[in-house]
Amino acid sequence: MVESVNPSKALVSSCKDFPVVCVGGSAGGLDAFIRLLENLPANLGVAIVIVNHRKLINST
Repeated sequence: MVESVNPSKALVSSCKDFPVVCVGGSAGGLDAFIRLLENLPANLGVAIVIVNHRKLINST
């Protein structure tokens, strides 16, 4: 007999203990992001989310 699995429940249970690191910066921070990522170990075991503020360009 095949047991049905609720995909959303499986996703939550498999990801609830996964660490996430958020790194933020302002316009011009790209070099710092690159240096940070180049110096982190490949097997760090966390997801890294980068949030970068961009300079607003006139939208008119």
